Amino acid sequence: MRQSFLSALVLSFSALARATIMSPAANDQWPVNQMQNIMWDTTGLTAPLDIHLVPAGAVDITVIIVDIALKVGNTGTLQWAPPTTINIEEVEIIIVDATQKLVISETFVIIIIEVSSSQHLLLEEEI
Repeated sequence: MRQSFLSALVLSFSALARATIMSPAANDQWPVNQMQNIMWDTTGLTAPLDIHLVPAGAVDITVIIVDIALKVGNTGTLQWAPPTTINIEEVEIIIVDATQKLVISETFVIIIIEVSSSQHLLLEEEI
């Protein structure tokens, strides 16, 4: 009986130590090429961290759209601009710590700027 109580106590402390990603928040919209702040709770995470952009609904890093940062400190914040090469709008950020703990953000939107053929022609004429 005592062992199950201790196991439950350890599990509850693990749940309390779980980090969260505060930014991006659910339904945020981040335009490509515009600097944004990724912010997370550092509690329970062990550096170095890998930070990845994945499709919405991902539960692991089997499909990575882009590596945002690799082997960074557990500082709680990182500036990043989504590159124009991204072609998926609904995404999440997954942080993986040195002990392989995962922290997954809410789903947010990357605003993809598309250049139409008429806009492209205008740009060429300006050059």
